[in-house]
This record gives sequence, C-alpha cells and structure tokens, in this order.
Amino acid sequence: MRTRHITILMLALGMCFLVGFNAMAYGEESDNENIWEDDVREGRREHRGPPEEMIDRILERLGEDDPKRAKELAELRKQDTEKFHEKFREVMHEQFGKNGKDWKGRGDRRHDRGDKRRERGERGDRRYGRDDKRKGHGDRRGGEREGRQRDKKEKRGMGHGGGRSRGNWESRHDDYLKWLGENYPAEAEKLEKLKDKKPELYRRHLGLSMRKYGKIAEASKENPALAKVLKANLELNNKRDWLLRKIRKADDAEKEGLKAELKDVLSDKFDLIVKRKYLEYEQLAKKLESLKNQVKKSEEKVEKWKDAEFKSKNVESRLKELLSRKEKFKWE
Repeated sequence: MRTRHITILMLALGMCFLVGFNAMAYGEESDNENIWEDDVREGRREHRGPPEEMIDRILERLGEDDPKRAKELAELRKQDTEKFHEKFREVMHEQFGKNGKDWKGRGDRRHDRGDKRRERGERGDRRYGRDDKRKGHGDRRGGEREGRQRDKKEKRGMGHGGGRSRGNWESRHDDYLKWLGENYPAEAEKLEKLKDKKPELYRRHLGLSMRKYGKIAEASKENPALAKVLKANLELNNKRDWLLRKIRKADDAEKEGLKAELKDVLSDKFDLIVKRKYLEYEQLAKKLESLKNQVKKSEEKVEKWKDAEFKSKNVESRLKELLSRKEKFKWE
C-alpha cells in the first residue's frame, strides 16, 4: 500500500511538472475559453517599443540634423511598420545613443547603468588606492584583491563549469544562426553584415531575432510539425498587421474588401491555433507516458529492494567494502 502511495505521488508530481513546463513554454491556460489569448499576448510582445508620440518627437529632431534620413523614415513608417522600427532602432543607436541624453531603449538603459556602476567603482578604487598608499598598504591590498578576483574567475571557468556554460551558449548561438540561414536567409544576411562592422548593434538585433524566431527554431528540433505551424502563424501575423495598417489608411470603399481579407486571415489563424494546441498536448501526452514508464521501473526496483535476502546480501557486501578500506596518509 505504501509503495502504491509513493507511485501515485511521483506520478502526480510528474504531471504537475509537465503541466508547469508546458505552461511556461507555450503560455498558461486560462479558465475562460478565449482562443485568441495567446495571439493577443504575442501581439503585445511584437509591438514593444517607444510610444508613437516619442517617435514623432525624435523624428522631428532628426529632421533638423539629417532631413533626408528623417523623410525616408517617415515614408517607411507609412509603408511597413516592422521595417520602420528596425531602421528606427539603428538610427537611435547611431544618432542619439552617443550623448546619452535622449530616449533609450530598455537594453541601452541597462548598459548605461552598468557603465555608471563601473565608473563609480573605478573612482572608488582610485580614491581608496591613494589613501592606502599614504598608509603604505595600497599596493599589497590591491594585489591581494586582484589575486582573489582572478582565483574566483579561474574557479568559475575551470572547476565549476563556467567554461562549459559558455561553450554551450556559443553552441546554441551557432545552431540558431545556422537554422536562421536555412529558414530566413535574408534575416541571417542582415545579421552577418552587422557582426563585424557594428558588434553592439549586432547583439541587439540578434536578441530581437531570437525573440521573433527562437520558439520556431527550438520546436524544429523536438517537434518539426509544430515548428511548421508556428512558422505559418508568424506569416499570418505579418499579413494581419499589414492589413490592419491598410485598413486604418483606406477610405470606406476600400475598407470593406480589406476587412474581408482580414476575416480570411483570422479564419486561417484560428485553424492554426487549434492545430498548434493539438500538437502541444500530443507532445505533453508522450512525455507523460514516458514518465509513467519511469515510475513503473522505479516501483519494480523498490519491490526488489524490499526482499529480505536482497537486503542481507547488500548489507554484507557493504560491510566488507567498508572494513577492507585502508587508511590513507593525510597530507593536510
């Protein structure tokens, strides 16, 4: 009876883990049956950025310094919002990212905070270094501090898996770029151009690219059918956004035709959402079946260990092993 309770508990914990993992990976389920909930969440992620009013002010300021470029951006803003935001980020970095007084994105602000902390640290080191030198301890204490920091770095890199972690990250990074080149060559080419010329901008664009395509890349390894659905969903999202922009600018006569197109897109998107959910839960069911098999094997092992003869043999074996050990010389 006790073994059965343990088995049930392990199975329940496993189910909780898998359901939790599934919620983190694909979005938590909601009690209200709103099938568009994930779509709304994705839309919010895709449209992060500065407010429209702030973009207007920045373009106005850019017009004073570089009227031609400001005009090009204004035209692109009307034609293709996604490309506009991409170019706009480049301009923000090149034109306004230099003096630190203008608007900056979240990533830029993080870099600035890091720079300020480092600057404060350097000022503090210089100040205390001068004080310590007056007392005659500055060089020794500074050397000891540097030595301790170096030892910690070596420990993280060598003995604690730091090097392996970095290697794993680089491997994932290379795998992603290879996948991107095979599936979205134009996107990969843009990143490649930035890599050597503008490394900071390259890292930022790489992050945006992984946020956009990363889920598809991951699914392509474990579930190619799901990756295909996610890819089609991204294409429909782009078409949906394009139609919405057209509808906002169109007159009443054009709007009806565009609304009909948008309705067809939403119909296709609905079918994809249903298919995606089916594939996700099919994958979850396979993981659950695998977990059940593991629980069964564990249960069989525990039953075997409960045998009195098995216990006696193992206790005797362990006793001999412990008694036969020779005391080693203690060097420290």
